[in-house]
Amino acid sequence: MRLDFCAVCGCTENLTHHHWKPRVMGGGDEEENMLTLCWMHHCEIHGNLQAYIEGISLTELIRLGKEKVKLQKIEQNLGRKGSSENFVKINKDRKERAKKFSEKIVNLILKYKEDGKTHRQICQILNNDGYCTRTGEKFFPVHITRIIKYNRV
Repeated sequence: MRLDFCAVCGCTENLTHHHWKPRVMGGGDEEENMLTLCWMHHCEIHGNLQAYIEGISLTELIRLGKEKVKLQKIEQNLGRKGSSENFVKINKDRKERAKKFSEKIVNLILKYKEDGKTHRQICQILNNDGYCTRTGEKFFPVHITRIIKYNRV
């Protein structure tokens, strides 16, 4: 339930809403799934009292949580918990495929670069001409930067 005070200590500052059933597990923002807590007690419930003591912001805590979930998903996809050797191999293979792809298009990009085009302009040209990234998406300036970086001699 949403309140104007922390349900544990009654304070009215730094209030957050705790989800009884997390959104990532199908929980919603309904009143019966919410509990108003101050930041300290929210950290305590999630076992992150140290974050409160060290002054880590909610944004940073969310970023760290997303990072942790991402690593857990990677481990699940690898089929074994803690199989870092497989992760290293998969990452190496991914980089190799990206390098091979970029070698195919780098000369075109360098030609546009020599003509004085910006990375954004190069993206527009490539996207308009029907080129797409290795994953089938449209180009963004960061892709151009990476392709040039991967193909430096």
